[in-house]
Amino acid sequence: MNTEKVFAKMLKAKSNGRDVSVVTNYANTKKLFKYFLSLPDTYIVDVEIGEVEWRGYGGAYLLDVCADGGIYVQPAILDNGSVARGEGLYFIDMSAIGEHLPEDFVFESEETVIKLIGGN
Repeated sequence: MNTEKVFAKMLKAKSNGRDVSVVTNYANTKKLFKYFLSLPDTYIVDVEIGEVEWRGYGGAYLLDVCADGGIYVQPAILDNGSVARGEGLYFIDMSAIGEHLPEDFVFESEETVIKLIGGN
């Protein structure tokens, strides 16, 4: 996954007033989080991310960026086994979601758009 290209697309959607999210691996999530933190209107709402050895979680992460600048990061697969979901423009890294379907990570609504990135 090209994090710079995904960041540019996410930033464009955010500047157009859309909430935007990405489901990807730890390394990509960490890079994207840093990019968004460098923006002047970004503020942290909740962050749950850590190295596999420290946190014990090696799966995909969900990074949500609200149109107003709020940012959330959490494991895409929650402790109870359910999948973290949301709405808006979603970038799904196919190489990070394992056996899950991209649709598993979003609520269906008229405003939800899924863009597949990465590969299996």
